[in-house]
Amino acid sequence: MLIAKKMDLREIRARGEVVRHPWELARFEVVCDLLKKYVGEKDRLNILDLGCGDTFFVENLAQRFTNSQFYGVDIEFADEDLEMLSDKLKDEPIQLFRTLDDLEAGAAPKAIDIVLLLDVVEHIEFDVEFLQMLHNKSYITDQTKIFITVPAFQSLYTSHDDFLGHYRRYDNTHLERTIQKAGFQKLKVGYFFGSLLPVRALKVVKEKLFGKDEESTGLVEWSGSKGKTNLIKNVLQLDYKIGQITGGKLPGLSNYIVINKDVRR
Repeated sequence: MLIAKKMDLREIRARGEVVRHPWELARFEVVCDLLKKYVGEKDRLNILDLGCGDTFFVENLAQRFTNSQFYGVDIEFADEDLEMLSDKLKDEPIQLFRTLDDLEAGAAPKAIDIVLLLDVVEHIEFDVEFLQMLHNKSYITDQTKIFITVPAFQSLYTSHDDFLGHYRRYDNTHLERTIQKAGFQKLKVGYFFGSLLPVRALKVVKEKLFGKDEESTGLVEWSGSKGKTNLIKNVLQLDYKIGQITGGKLPGLSNYIVINKDVRR
């Protein structure tokens, strides 16, 4: 069985009133920029967000891609989550499901144009098998494009990864090897948020010297002001744009890859 350990909903329940982390806001802009390189905002698309968490991302994406239909899937949905979020989104072009089986039993379209796997694959123990399963779905066609983000560099693994339920971190080579084994091909690969590398490197050194931090709580601990949040978000967006000048080759704390089926196989 393929089990994704996704923390977004658990984090949201833990922190109550939502204060969005600047990393989360900046990542949204990064993914939107990558999407626009392959599709237009006015295209009519079927977009599947796998591991959609509390639907922050898919809700905001629906404001950018206004002609599209969205499907959100997350195995962490409790019944009360589905009820509350479905009621909240009843007037939006967004349908929510706990599993892909539920999606397929209900509203799966004949073809999905875009699949989002945003900081999801690292939560899955058998990542190649998971991607192979996705590859074999009838609605994942030769034209479907899959956008994946993951944490970068195994050498930067810390207690924060343990808290989030990560099995591993990636790099360009590891990502390419993983998707190729699953029957996909790379369209674009790279890193982003290089400015965060020194902070994580210091944490790695600290944990090697003093042991792991048992209190690591991830996004739950962000409580910055709106001004501070926007400032850091803008710095991270600039960081991404600078990295794109090099084609995403500059190292960063996060990794992305855009893929589709390898029709040569």
